[in-house]
Amino acid sequence: MATKNINIRVAVVGLDGASWRYIDKLINAGALPYTKHILSKTTKTIQYSYPPATPPAWSSIMTGVNPGKHGIFGFIRVYRDTWDQRLYNALDLEHPRIHEMLAMQGIESIMINPIPPYPVIGMKGINVISHHMLSPRKIYYPEHMKRYKDALLEEYKYVHLSGDELLEALYNSAEKNLSVVEDLLNDDKINWKLFWITFGIPDYILHKNPELLAKTTKLELKLFNIIDKIIKTLSENVNIIGLVSDHGFSYYDKIIGINDLLLKNNYAVVSSTPTKRIMEHDEVGGARENIRIIKTSTRTYNLLIKILPPAVRQRIKHVYSKLTGKKLLIRTPSIDPVRSKAFMGEHGSFGIYVNDYSIINDLIKLLKNTEGLKYVYRREEIYNGEFINRSPDLLIYPDFDNGYNTGSSSLQGKILLRTKRADHHPRGIFTIYSSEYTIRLPEMIKTYHVAPIIMSILGVPLPHDIDDRGFIEEFASKNNLYIKKYYNYTSRWKLLKRIARVKGSKI
Repeated sequence: MATKNINIRVAVVGLDGASWRYIDKLINAGALPYTKHILSKTTKTIQYSYPPATPPAWSSIMTGVNPGKHGIFGFIRVYRDTWDQRLYNALDLEHPRIHEMLAMQGIESIMINPIPPYPVIGMKGINVISHHMLSPRKIYYPEHMKRYKDALLEEYKYVHLSGDELLEALYNSAEKNLSVVEDLLNDDKINWKLFWITFGIPDYILHKNPELLAKTTKLELKLFNIIDKIIKTLSENVNIIGLVSDHGFSYYDKIIGINDLLLKNNYAVVSSTPTKRIMEHDEVGGARENIRIIKTSTRTYNLLIKILPPAVRQRIKHVYSKLTGKKLLIRTPSIDPVRSKAFMGEHGSFGIYVNDYSIINDLIKLLKNTEGLKYVYRREEIYNGEFINRSPDLLIYPDFDNGYNTGSSSLQGKILLRTKRADHHPRGIFTIYSSEYTIRLPEMIKTYHVAPIIMSILGVPLPHDIDDRGFIEEFASKNNLYIKKYYNYTSRWKLLKRIARVKGSKI
């Protein structure tokens, strides 16, 4: 497959939280007929993701670099000087994503639901819409994309839904996506070479309806048949289509309370007040969430979990939201990051922050001897790059395949809580299909391989700072791809972000 001087189009469909096991479950139940056809003709590659968390994984997928270079390590950014916390956003992203890099080469693209979704850094050649669960509101750029934005539903308003109510809402949203995709494909004003759309499913479905890891419902099949139509529609309008997820999903029956462990061993201190975590999106012009937080003891919390099934708990929260206009959160005691020697931050970072470095060797020894923790890494063993200082000091790797995962940063009352829970797994999906070219894929790739693979297929310069350059060059060689050169995209990105801040961001 040689793409030098060949004018090709590529589409990428992102399925947040999809594993091959879940995709196979849907196919065996009769859903995804076109996707089944694609998979019969290509390699079902595993996309390995660690930590298996949405913002850092998608950021790596879209940039081609690890979090140490793009700067996003979880959902929450932690400031070591104050220990204040807030949601990561695109101004924290230190490396442009694939649609932004293509624009720097004069190549136009369509991007639906980039991660992080907001704010949009304005550039000629990008056509962006976001109505993702992580968006504070519907977002679009430039002005001509407004009519497409207006046609989409606001998925971030579904956070309180579960069960059939959630599936029906997501089905309606997927139908709108299909209509918008069809309209965009017929829009002669956009001369795109890359069409990328990211869905927040099945991740959001499986968090709210974990039973769907094992069983299948008619509404679920109905929803994914719309996704299948979108995949087919895109495939019929491009030379090459790719499917990718940021991580997989699995059941866990043993939840490790890292902060409970640190508290018991005198590394952590219980907080008398909630950690200052800024959940609003005011910094970037989004909407403020009204949140009612109820603090309870770990004993009461664990009792509620036992006697109230997930669907009932979600229904209670939904009714409360309807009656009061506020989102209800129940929180167990949290850890004081200022007075603690070490503490686990948000669950998605799989990380421990250390205040007192004199204890780090003893802390590593303690963690390595803890049931269910397969590996303990210093951050330099996982990340590299200019922004590694944003990362937690230690990264923990639960024994995912034997049913272990970590709990939230709040205390759970036990170091090892035996309960059934669905959560992220490091093994996601990746594949590329073309009816015109033969594409050879390895059995496994990493998150930061995806963007360079797509860029090499498009025949554009790759980022100069990509991770694992040897892997990408080997992939290009096996597929007879022409890599023009490497290009420093980050310098221009820094300038564009400065301009974006001047234009209105408060960050």
